[in-house]
Amino acid sequence: YGVVEEASLEAQGNIDVRGSIYGGEQGLLKAGGNIRLQFAQNLRIECMGDLFIQEGLFHCDTRVMGAVYAGTDGGRGQINGGQLWGSSYLEVGCLGSRSATTTLVSLGQNPYLREQLKELDGHLASCKQRLDQLLKSLIYLRTHPSPRQEDLHALEEQRSEHLEMLNSLAEQQRTLRENLEMSLASCEVVISQRLYSGARIMLADQMYDADQEYGPSRVRLMQMDDYCAVVREPLFLRRSQAA
Repeated sequence: YGVVEEASLEAQGNIDVRGSIYGGEQGLLKAGGNIRLQFAQNLRIECMGDLFIQEGLFHCDTRVMGAVYAGTDGGRGQINGGQLWGSSYLEVGCLGSRSATTTLVSLGQNPYLREQLKELDGHLASCKQRLDQLLKSLIYLRTHPSPRQEDLHALEEQRSEHLEMLNSLAEQQRTLRENLEMSLASCEVVISQRLYSGARIMLADQMYDADQEYGPSRVRLMQMDDYCAVVREPLFLRRSQAA
């Protein structure tokens, strides 16, 4: 409860801040589970679960593995300024502000999976390079007279180990790519109140720039004949939601 200023809060599980948190230059909120907060400004947020915001997220650098819900418990739920990188789903009251503050939302580019995939690609490249070196050494020994059998045996064992490692890495790579594709397929931003000019929404690698102020909106990927495009469409709320 209360106000947290220029502090770092980290937990392996969930974090619940029943008040406002102002990050300053070093502020960090990092959780291995869900994060619930009322209001945050100038804060770096890393959330491996879902992120729940009651009133607002202003000028924050946010990375979320799960979904983002802004406007919980009857709050305004405004995201204004900064950038938010998420897996696939954002539900927000107001995105941006009347002053047309640049506010970037990027979904379908799961930051954690992307980092894992980049690291995995590096391991794969190194493994393939080592296999090439082992193969050249084996060819050299086999084509020269009287190779030492223990050398051949050792190289064969190394080659088998690296082949097994390569297959394992390739399987991990395939699984990560499938998870990324699933994130892309479900990308969606639901705005229940106002979408302001200055808001930029990237779904997968497609950008949508709000060029004017809109009411309740849904921004999603739409499959065209041979490509995907980001579209904005009116969001028709039930009477109880609009009240």
